[in-house]
Parts: sequence; C-alpha cells; structure tokens
Amino acid sequence: MFVVTLGASGQIDSTRFFSGGSYSFPSDIAVVTDINTGYAERAYVGDTGGNLWRISFKDPTTSAITGDANLWSMVQIASLGGTGNHARKFLYPPDVARCGNQDVILIGSGNREEPFDRLIANRFYQVQDVATGIVTTSELTDVTTVGTAPNPDQKGWYINLATGEKTVGSAVTQSGTTYFPTHEAASNAGGECNTSLGTARLYGISCATGGPSVYAPDASGQATSRYEVIPGGGFPPSPTTTVVRLTDSKTGETKTVEAVLSGSHVGGGKQVATHRRFTYWYREGLD
Repeated sequence: MFVVTLGASGQIDSTRFFSGGSYSFPSDIAVVTDINTGYAERAYVGDTGGNLWRISFKDPTTSAITGDANLWSMVQIASLGGTGNHARKFLYPPDVARCGNQDVILIGSGNREEPFDRLIANRFYQVQDVATGIVTTSELTDVTTVGTAPNPDQKGWYINLATGEKTVGSAVTQSGTTYFPTHEAASNAGGECNTSLGTARLYGISCATGGPSVYAPDASGQATSRYEVIPGGGFPPSPTTTVVRLTDSKTGETKTVEAVLSGSHVGGGKQVATHRRFTYWYREGLD
C-alpha cells in the first residue's frame, strides 16, 4: 500500500509504503478524517485473506495528526479468514461508523470472481476498533438468528450468510442502519439451460446489533426482516446515501428524508427525517 501527502502547492511532500503480509488489498481504502481539520486521521482496509488493517496518521507520542510519513503506522486489527470453507476474502472497502460510544468497522466477505461458488461460508461483520490486539472470530457474537443480542463483553458480531450468498459491494451506514448488497447463486447456476441470475438482496440492519432495522415492519412499525430482494437478480451495486424531498399528496406537507440507492433500486423501510439540506452552486460565466 502506497500513501502520499501533498504540499501546499500540490507537490508530493511525504511518501510511505506499507506491506500487509501475504495477501493483497483489492479495494479502495476507507479514510476517517478529523472533524475539525478535515485531515486524514485513520484508514481501514481488508485483504484477500479475511484480515482487517488500520493505518494511523498520528504521531504515536503526541497523538496529533502528522504529515511526517515516518511516524505513520499500519497494524492488523482482525483475522477473520481461514482455509477450506473459511477462506473468506474482503474485496470491497469497509464502512466505519460510530455505534453508541464505539467506532466500528463493518465489512462483508465474498469472492466476486467465483459467482457460482457455494462452498465458502461468507459472513458480514461488525468489528470494534480495539486499541491493541487482533480480533478473531471467537471474540465476536454470532447474531445470525434474529433476536440474538451481541455480547457486550465481546468485540463485535457477525452474521452467517446463506449457502452460496456473498457480499458483492461495500457497506454504508445511515442513521444507525447499515446497508450492503449480496448475491446468492441459483442452486443450478452454470447449467447449460439455466437463465437464472440468482437472488440479489439489499440488507438494512442495525449497526449496533445486526438485527432487522428497516424492512418488513409489523403493525407496530418494528422491522422483521434484515433484507429485501431486488427483482431481476444479478450483482446489485454498492449502496449510496442521499436526501430526497417527499410531498404528502393529501396534506401538501413537504419533508426532507434520508434514502439509500443501489443502482436504480431505492432501499425501502422507514423514512428518517434529517436536518441535511440541499446545496446548489454554479460557475459564473459557464453555467
């Protein structure tokens, strides 16, 4: 992994090369910036061996963000892969969210180069950003069964995906709900006369617990499903967040709500009011 900083005039100021061991980093890197300065504070990435890594851009002595590349560091923070049916790969960047009072990394495994594979046991993870040590699966709660609460003494949780199901995009968290796309190959995929594109799903789960968050609400408004199926199958794109204005046809009331898009598909569920606003700009003389 190669990291550079730019000087005030746009010239390359500092460079640093990091080696992550035996596996490659196939995805973009999730960068966390300082809320006050906008400077990069930390970065996270997964590799093809099911490992998670953190890069720190801080001076280890003062804990201040520094442009001195010699003071940057990269450490492994989780080991979640293995061999055989546990040979999981992280091919998409993680999402970093604040859940409660803890920063967490959210990422799913899956090998897009083997769309018909039904052997690897893929999972979606929430891993706490611990100060020291390497988190392993034994330190995470299995919350696959809906209603299972994460153990507060452990360092996150995971959900087992269905046989043949794999994460096929990055995750994004909005208003406490984490969205990510998956694809499950048809059981007879690859047959000469088969035209099925498998099952595409868009998950919407609680960032904190991994439980249902927005889909299939019951009479009381409580979500009962972790996902909704996207018609047509195939590989749904990574979700993106946006804000939209909705007008009630009966009352004429207009409100701004948050929404999630995966290609042309709009994520369903609760409408969360937001204080975010649209911003418009133009270039004088050009627009």
